Amino acid sequence: MIAGKLHPEFGGAPEILDIVGVNCYSFGQMEYREHGPHQALPPDDDRIVSLCELLSRTWKRYGRPMIVAETSGLDKGRTAWLHDVMNESMAAVNAGIDLQGICLFPGVDMPDWHTGAWLQNGLCDLHEHGGSLRRTLNAPYVEELRHWQKELNRVTELDEDPFSDPVELQDIIDAAKRLQPQPDANWS
Repeated sequence: MIAGKLHPEFGGAPEILDIVGVNCYSFGQMEYREHGPHQALPPDDDRIVSLCELLSRTWKRYGRPMIVAETSGLDKGRTAWLHDVMNESMAAVNAGIDLQGICLFPGVDMPDWHTGAWLQNGLCDLHEHGGSLRRTLNAPYVEELRHWQKELNRVTELDEDPFSDPVELQDIIDAAKRLQPQPDANWS
């Protein structure tokens, strides 16, 4: 509706849809069940579509700049998930998709909406200690993030003036061309 493709009489138009945000989680492709609960597809399910393909479909539908607004893996799979998301995203950039950013979510662990159990999907996990919650950095996940920050010529440590080194999309385009990642036929 915002893009004006559905009910344009409400005032939607492509030019007011300035950016499209997509979310992509390791458990995000599901089998819809009319009466629920929906079931996440297992990693080897042939119905799973790669992130590059999902971004391509969204690009064809809206033709607007995009961001991956939320993404994270779970537990010990976080590092591999970030690696896969980055490769898929750069393959999308090489395919001509105007992908402008990726946001890891959450920064700190969060509880499962249904069970309340801690998911272990942030840069820091939360653990109960003496009646309170303590953050524990997930070192492999942070190392993978820092690897990609270096690959993309991004800041890798805190700066007194965070606005002194703005993100240059050309850095991402250059890295995608240099690394030449391909969409993963076994994306999961």
